Amino acid sequence: MTRPRRARHAAASGAPKTWLASQGGKHIGVTRNLLGVVLAHVYPFDISIIIELYNVKPNLFRREAHWFGTRHNAPVRGVEMAWVYLIGLALVLWGACGSVVAIGRRLWSIETTLRVHLIAAPIIAFLVAAVHRELAPEFDPLLRAAAITIIVALLDALVVAPLFERSYAMFRSVIGTWLPFASIFAAAWAGGVLAPG
Repeated sequence: MTRPRRARHAAASGAPKTWLASQGGKHIGVTRNLLGVVLAHVYPFDISIIIELYNVKPNLFRREAHWFGTRHNAPVRGVEMAWVYLIGLALVLWGACGSVVAIGRRLWSIETTLRVHLIAAPIIAFLVAAVHRELAPEFDPLLRAAAITIIVALLDALVVAPLFERSYAMFRSVIGTWLPFASIFAAAWAGGVLAPG
């Protein structure tokens, strides 16, 4: 039998043989068999890990999607766009309510303006929630209402009070602030539940 080129070269050069080479090839078959046994145990283990990760990943996504207000069958892109729509519509609601107050102050007394605002705020919130339900029907209605209310409240606290009113006295008014917040939450929830979509 013809020896491999490397073995012939080693024999011609007189270089010392390695232990495996000195065995005349009798251990090659044993080594191959041992390697096969090891791989037979390692590869199924790796494959089982991949399968488990594949099974776990959808469950993790379902939890994340549920946490962010959508059902598990909504794609990630859809979840992101649902929040983009929600923030944009909350800004529309906040701007519309601010316009009601700004225009009302020029037409009526502050008491009448606040009453008109208290009536207009939930109507606009209902319409905003209905539009958002049309755009993102998988979104959780309770989370939608809470997010809209929180966004409006934060804008009042961070923009209206310090920049326009130059005072936080508005937060001491029940009819001017807290009743509108409560009515916005209730109307936004109702719009997300009752509106056709």
